[in-house]
Amino acid sequence: MQNNPKTRKKSRSGRRGGAVSADWNKANAEYIHTIIRLATKSGGAALFGCTRDGGAYSIKYYAGDGDNWTDYLPGSQDVNEWLRDIIDELDDNG
Repeated sequence: MQNNPKTRKKSRSGRRGGAVSADWNKANAEYIHTIIRLATKSGGAALFGCTRDGGAYSIKYYAGDGDNWTDYLPGSQDVNEWLRDIIDELDDNG
């Protein structure tokens, strides 16, 4: 039998039991604002979201110079510490 992507069923079905959901309500609004400000200052953008299963935060960064990246953080980890690290990195590069 061929492995046809059109007929193959997904091997994973959502979050596993006990996983913590990524909840942007836990995030410091000032940190989010700062990331947006730093991104747009250089002609870029930041997209905040979650993985399809809801178990991880995601940030897609579109830089004005084309240096784009995506970063993920499991929902069980400290979202504000992660955002602070991203701000520090963007400040160092800006």
